[in-house]
Amino acid sequence: MLPSEASETLAAARAGSPKAMEAIGEFFHYGEAGVASNLPLAFQWYQAAAEAGLSSSQTYVGMFYADGIGGVNQDCGESIKWFLRASENGDESGASLNNAAWMLSTCTDPKYRDGHRAIELSQKAIKIGGRLSAFVGTLAAAHAEIGDFHQAVALQKESIWQLQFEEPSKKDYTRAEVLLESYSGNKPWRGVLFVNPESFSMQ
Repeated sequence: MLPSEASETLAAARAGSPKAMEAIGEFFHYGEAGVASNLPLAFQWYQAAAEAGLSSSQTYVGMFYADGIGGVNQDCGESIKWFLRASENGDESGASLNNAAWMLSTCTDPKYRDGHRAIELSQKAIKIGGRLSAFVGTLAAAHAEIGDFHQAVALQKESIWQLQFEEPSKKDYTRAEVLLESYSGNKPWRGVLFVNPESFSMQ
């Protein structure tokens, strides 16, 4: 049973409203509206809204698969698929393209890595959303994936420089410096690092 403050939204979700489905997912995801946090239930509602075509929920589903939380196994292929669907279905920020490019650059499973495609998607994301730190950082990771470490280092330095204009946390700088160290040592990055659904917010 959900608290009374969520009952109207639940009724709309059960009636087939994708936005209401996503709202219920967010209640369970973030522990809102008197609802206890429950990531598996959050994922189920996001999945329903994603299947109904809601791009923001498709992004959520991609994030959950990227990290392997909410009762799903980490799966780069599923993550990339949902990020690309989000981009095709209304995400005009470039963030979903950027996320797909990151997974193509850094997935621990080599069958999903494709640095050249990642560069293409990352450049499209930048064209849409601008040279945000995260977007430039993804382009750096893509260049590292194809072995172009000189360009990867230059782009990662730009990403770090851009952070100062984006209200970064200390963790943001630490993460960016770890990536720079990796590329400076001629090593591509492997692992998620960039995506964290538990702190991800559509707000």
